[in-house]
Amino acid sequence: MDVEEALEFVDHLALTTTGKHLDSLQKAILRGAWDNQKYKEIAQHHNRSEKYVKEVGFKLWKLLSVALGDEQVSKANFRANTNLI
Repeated sequence: MDVEEALEFVDHLALTTTGKHLDSLQKAILRGAWDNQKYKEIAQHHNRSEKYVKEVGFKLWKLLSVALGDEQVSKANFRANTNLI
């Protein structure tokens, strides 16, 4: 699975779980996690504060963890988890 396939999968998962598509910052966080970027780097590239990006990221990982059941998803293991799907 590549990053675009992972984004498509996660967007579908978010849509079925919340009724909403991922927003641009959530997608940027997923791309950044895929590329092992720090939250600080993601924030700089998207003109956001690091604190805000971390907050959005935390909510995103929680959403994915709940949607996938017992699987605990985080920035550190996102790419590895998508390889299992």
